[in-house]
Amino acid sequence: MERENEFAELSDELESQISFLKNETELYQLKEVLKQPEIIKQVVANAESLKIAAVILVKNQEKRIEKVIDALTSWNLDEIIVLDTGSTDDTVSILTNKKGLSFYQTDWVEDFGFMRNKVAEFTDADWILTIDSDEFVLTHDVSLKLLLSVLTRIIAEPFSLEFEQHYPNRSDYGFPERCYSPKSSYYFGKVHEELRDRESHLPLRKIPTRICIENQGVLSEEADKFSKSKRYTQLLYEMMAIEPDNPRWPAFLIYRDINEIERLEGYEALIKKYLLINSELEVSLENLRHHDYLKVLLQKYVSFLITTHRLSEGINIANLALEVNSSDTYIFFFKSFAEIELLKAEASEKLKEALSFYLSLDKQESYDNNHQDTQLIEIALAEFNLLNGNIEMARKILTEITDERSYAIWEGWQKNREGENNNGI
Repeated sequence: MERENEFAELSDELESQISFLKNETELYQLKEVLKQPEIIKQVVANAESLKIAAVILVKNQEKRIEKVIDALTSWNLDEIIVLDTGSTDDTVSILTNKKGLSFYQTDWVEDFGFMRNKVAEFTDADWILTIDSDEFVLTHDVSLKLLLSVLTRIIAEPFSLEFEQHYPNRSDYGFPERCYSPKSSYYFGKVHEELRDRESHLPLRKIPTRICIENQGVLSEEADKFSKSKRYTQLLYEMMAIEPDNPRWPAFLIYRDINEIERLEGYEALIKKYLLINSELEVSLENLRHHDYLKVLLQKYVSFLITTHRLSEGINIANLALEVNSSDTYIFFFKSFAEIELLKAEASEKLKEALSFYLSLDKQESYDNNHQDTQLIEIALAEFNLLNGNIEMARKILTEITDERSYAIWEGWQKNREGENNNGI
């Protein structure tokens, strides 16, 4: 009975850990594996033998670094290694006096992949947890050792764990690779670096999880402090020169930052190069290059077209993107706003036409020909103003209507509309 209880407890604990995985296929496979008591014992024994180290690169983070480290205490890590790369504030002093970590210093090299590999050299751990110096762990009930131990039962190839990277006051999240084995993997890329297999030099298999972290590096104070937009854009162009056929690097480009290095003019051609099979042909489903970055490149192209006021083109590409991914809320947002802008433009033109017609009328001649004055047209002008957001003007026009019959026609029209008019007129 005691052994059965022990097995049940271990089984429940492992079940809670694999619940962090997002992929349903992986979940199913692991649940099947964990039905065997002997396998559970092996998984637990292997987990106990694993060594995991957290590594942190830091520069000028006196306000955050201690809290970043303290947030890791619930993860039962074997080591915390911090490598300072040239702090000029109190970061070094804080870390020198901080217990429970290994602290080193070095010069910064403008290559994030190189620097992440460098900090990994300070440990012989089986697995490395990469945390940024402006990043806080939000999930505290995870056992990386158990999770990694059970995953290695079904995955023979090198893999990494992706975390949900959340940001202050935002609902979107990223999914960076945050846990890997340095024996089989290394970082590659001067910025927005990725993990690759040491043997094949191909990107690792990524295991998405629901483990959450919050990254405060997107805050304007942090971005400005480290001149991120200009530096990252320059480094991405350097990576495109090194790997001209890899769509990863242009997928991270932000076109509004390109002005800083005077390359905005070629942005559209650049996106099309990685988006299309033949960039000389039209954008179509048949002409799309299918790879891991198709979704984000479509998002960037739609965003570029619409924010540069090429609304109709942007809507067309957005419709195509929704065929690729029908639940893409980002695409739907930009498509909706483009359509709204076109409706606004049309409404503005209609108001101008109505106003021109009204001003061109000979009021006496119209009165004689139609046996009534122009108050019906004035009501139409009020509606056009309302459609254009000129609520006060619409209200002023309507309050000056004295023809009860004309006003009744308008009220009847209002009642027949679908829904209620919430503008208080």
